[in-house]
Amino acid sequence: MAELELTTETVKNCPLCGSDKAKFLFWNYDRLYNYAGKFGTVQCEDCGLIRLSPRPVKEQLVNYYPTDYYSYQASEYFTENHSTKNLKSRLRDTVRNTVLSSIGYSIESRNWQKLLQPLFVSLFYKQATYGYEDKFARYVPNGTALEIGCGSASYLSLLKHHGWQVAGVDLSPQAAEAAKKYFDINVFVGELEDAPFAEQSFDYIRMSHVVEHFTNPLRAMKKIREILKPNGVAYIEVPNAESFESEISGRFWYGWDAPRHLFMLTPATLHRLVESSGLKIEKMLTQDWNSFWWDNTFKREEETGEWLETRPYYTKKDIPKYAFRRLSSKIVQMFKPHSGYNICCWVSRQD
Repeated sequence: MAELELTTETVKNCPLCGSDKAKFLFWNYDRLYNYAGKFGTVQCEDCGLIRLSPRPVKEQLVNYYPTDYYSYQASEYFTENHSTKNLKSRLRDTVRNTVLSSIGYSIESRNWQKLLQPLFVSLFYKQATYGYEDKFARYVPNGTALEIGCGSASYLSLLKHHGWQVAGVDLSPQAAEAAKKYFDINVFVGELEDAPFAEQSFDYIRMSHVVEHFTNPLRAMKKIREILKPNGVAYIEVPNAESFESEISGRFWYGWDAPRHLFMLTPATLHRLVESSGLKIEKMLTQDWNSFWWDNTFKREEETGEWLETRPYYTKKDIPKYAFRRLSSKIVQMFKPHSGYNICCWVSRQD
């Protein structure tokens, strides 16, 4: 177990509803990096928000984000030369432009492209949106976009390539350096509340697996409302504390990620957080993701008291059990649509 200087604090009141009534769920540890510390997971008895308490004090949280937690390097996929003129790249760009024009991107297209657009959308929508599908921002003329927790700004680079003015926020100076080096994108290093953005600055704001890291999610979400334009959209994605996987894996669920995840949300508590911030939900769904191999790893490490060299760890005899869990997860989500691993949510201002 890696040693770190650790001072913890108790979060006595729920930052969402203010209640001081909470039930203790379990103790958790840094199972991903094995840094020292013991952290409590508690749930507000009034609104249901789950929080870490005790947790590291704010000044020490950065110590739990090792270098390999971030993606500082931009992949070849994102740094490809878009001006390449070979036949394959021209065909790819033609199909992509045809599809993107269906979600508002102003791209000059020929009559045959307009005719084939429905077919291209049905066949190539995922590839054309770089794998993001509906998570890829719909175009706004002269649009401004912000990503919080942007890392090296790979996602922002795509929006920039397609005409957006972009900016990022991240806690990591190394991530900001990579964003500037690879994409010439400026990233503010620090917390969102300290970023020098004017009111109603952005048409689109993205927070993918970020809200659970905020030291005060209600305060941060109120800042989102402040800097979002009246007709703007913010996209939020967080792990779902009511997912099928969290129920099956219990305290060994990968999504807890203590102590980096300070708050864990459910569809109900995310809904309350959004509305309490002066925002409203336009669309919410959950998506599946398979993390069952990790609970197998975490259990074995706790039982043996040893850090496994291969992670996630499983043996051949584990495969049928976890394949069954994976299938069960998909079946459950058919009947309980909000039981997926991740909550995906699109929100706008309440005006």
